Amino acid sequence: MVLERLLNLIPSYIPDREITASKTVEKWAQLIIAAHKKKGFPRHAGLLVLDSCLPPVLKYMGDYPSKRTRSVNELTDQIFEGALKAEPLKDEIYCQTLKQLTDNHIKYSEEKGWELLWLCTGLFPPSNILLPHVQRFLQSRKHHPLAADCIQRLQKALRNGSRKYPPHLVEVEAIQHKTTQIFHKVYFPDDTDEELPKYLRGYHKCTREEVLQLAALIYRVKFEDDKSYFPSIPKLLKELVPQDLVRQLSPDDWKRQTTEPNYPEILLIAINKHGVSLIDPKTKDILITHPFTKISNWSSGNTYFHITIGNLVRGSKLLCETSLVRSIKDYWAHLAQILTLADKI
Repeated sequence: MVLERLLNLIPSYIPDREITASKTVEKWAQLIIAAHKKKGFPRHAGLLVLDSCLPPVLKYMGDYPSKRTRSVNELTDQIFEGALKAEPLKDEIYCQTLKQLTDNHIKYSEEKGWELLWLCTGLFPPSNILLPHVQRFLQSRKHHPLAADCIQRLQKALRNGSRKYPPHLVEVEAIQHKTTQIFHKVYFPDDTDEELPKYLRGYHKCTREEVLQLAALIYRVKFEDDKSYFPSIPKLLKELVPQDLVRQLSPDDWKRQTTEPNYPEILLIAINKHGVSLIDPKTKDILITHPFTKISNWSSGNTYFHITIGNLVRGSKLLCETSLVRSIKDYWAHLAQILTLADKI
């Protein structure tokens, strides 16, 4: 009975090229059983991994019919729980995952296989015998987006050893959403996970600085790194700033303070061949340098000067008050002449 079940599973477990006239399916079955008896594994340990671990691997990759799972990590628990309890089964999972990824031309199946490999490399390393093969597999597929991260996770597993438990729900959710960043969801006492509606209604007491920081974070959640929505911020204030604070500043001021860096009130300004540098007077750190090639406009009054960085319409603007406007203006003009002459030489 055991041999018959093993014979049915071997074609899915052993690469086709390894099944030859001298190593038939029956021969492979005998070798597996003999090897496990010789190494003193629990009775039928090899069969257990084939019979209980292989179907979940195939189900996860979409290569085996399955019912709808009850939870995100139901299949990953089935795959990894046994291996975390029995050392020999760790290599079995690595072998099976790599086999399913080899010459796999089904895009969905391949993607799910890489997800499993990413989870596996973060849980435990393979044995010293199998390790070089796993490393070669990853090195030969450096073009894949997850390969480099798998190598890093494997190195960490080699340093720290195996983890005690299967992948956490948030870890599985992260890789299934194509990200290797792990975010923990925080639930409030009323079982909700987004306090944002209450915040925007003005239920929380916040300083203006905190409101500006939160507005910037909310914008990032909505639009990520897309800055093309900056001009629309005045229209989006109700989605970014608590309603009881919206009128404290004009829409344009909210836009400016939300999108521009918070520089100290007093700055040191250096103008040289590199451009215009803003320096923190206390730490003497250069906060930013705007090269002349990026400065699209300069204007000044009796007590201020104004520069535009980048596009004249959508670029950022810097307005500085100083009693040294005339000196800065003269130096600016002189430096511009020198740079123009240098370009012609």
